[in-house]
Amino acid sequence: MNDHQPQDHDRTLAILGAGPAGLYAARAAAASGRFTGIDVIEALPAPYGLVRYGVAPDHPETKRVTKVFDRVFDSGHVRFLGNVTVGRDITHSALMGHYDAVVYATGVSGDRRLSVPGADLPGSVSSADFVSWYSGHPDAKLCPPLSSVRKAVVVGGGNVALDVARLLVSPHEVLRATDMPDDVLDAFLAAEVREVHVVVRKGPGETRYSPVVLREFAELPDVALKVDRRDVEAAETTAGISRASQDNLEMFRSWCDRRDGVSVRSVQFHFWTNPTQIIGKSEVQGVHAFANPPGWAAQELKIPADLVVHCVGFSATGPDWLPISTTPGGLESLQGRVRSSDGKQMPGVYVTGWLKRGPSGTIATNRTDAEETVACLLEDLEGLRRRAQRKDVLDVLTAAGIAVVSWSGWRAIQDDERAAGQRRGAVTAKLSNRDLMVAAAHSGPAEWP
Repeated sequence: MNDHQPQDHDRTLAILGAGPAGLYAARAAAASGRFTGIDVIEALPAPYGLVRYGVAPDHPETKRVTKVFDRVFDSGHVRFLGNVTVGRDITHSALMGHYDAVVYATGVSGDRRLSVPGADLPGSVSSADFVSWYSGHPDAKLCPPLSSVRKAVVVGGGNVALDVARLLVSPHEVLRATDMPDDVLDAFLAAEVREVHVVVRKGPGETRYSPVVLREFAELPDVALKVDRRDVEAAETTAGISRASQDNLEMFRSWCDRRDGVSVRSVQFHFWTNPTQIIGKSEVQGVHAFANPPGWAAQELKIPADLVVHCVGFSATGPDWLPISTTPGGLESLQGRVRSSDGKQMPGVYVTGWLKRGPSGTIATNRTDAEETVACLLEDLEGLRRRAQRKDVLDVLTAAGIAVVSWSGWRAIQDDERAAGQRRGAVTAKLSNRDLMVAAAHSGPAEWP
């Protein structure tokens, strides 16, 4: 077919990344009826991105959104190509030859820590590494042994910090019911964490904590919750705070007077506190910090710790093999249209999700974000050059020896995970070994739309 003919009934689309951003984009593209084929290409053998590898394992209700994503593959026009890494298994230029357009939804996952002396000591880890590990990410780094951890410091004013702190002091029966991989569960069960200190540079009315997530601490048995009343009193003088912040302040105020009797574990919040150094020679031994609440004399703190988790966000970088321009948040783009390093729009190349706007927003934020990107793609579609290569990219990948995981292969992985969960009394338990996941995926014949 001539490249310049206006008909677009046989257009094809590749979406890179099977997290919320990519799957919402696939849903919007499929609903348009403008594509005969949509391939969702994912580097991991499993879909769902941060829903699977970022949502806390004791929050299964949040993961139910995966049922919405599963329906994306029911149309027959959308395929899942898992275990395929763009830039290694296939190049960007090759993709552009096989598809009429490409949407990047690969997110950002760069490690980020405090810029203080001692931040790289053993026992000092980023939330990106720690969360990936307890969520069973196949490429996660090994976590420091929790069996030697009695006291931990968690730095951060967002929900990830609350998740980390909560899991460190959660009862064993709660942890056993989660989808943690078996080896991760064993590590948590071997831990004897007695104290968790949550260090926040802002006041209790300025945190990004969700009241619902914060309230879960009050439901933990045998955990003493500690907040300095002076922090709450200082925060009460702040005018114009949101309803969520008011709810959080009320919660913190109730903890000031809470008497839990003899508790096995404790969680203490330190507000208006900035860590200045992580102490230790060959491993973490504690944190030096400087507390400066408004209206009170500044105070130096030394908090003993065997583990420090930096929950201070992600570093956002674009794929280094794309000729793109980046911003502090992500790729340089206009409503999802990617711009090259010289500022020009890259025809047929689009972006959505964290890679587009930076590491911010909720799972639901990705829906409107993806719909905006797909709307721009559809506006441009008739004017885009057609793909030069008619050969199915799946044939190219399999010929190169890539063990591509199909949607039916992912279902086979899920079957193995449900069986693993049942063996320990949980609904499911994740496989975290890539080779085992791929083997499970290929244990039966692959089915392709």
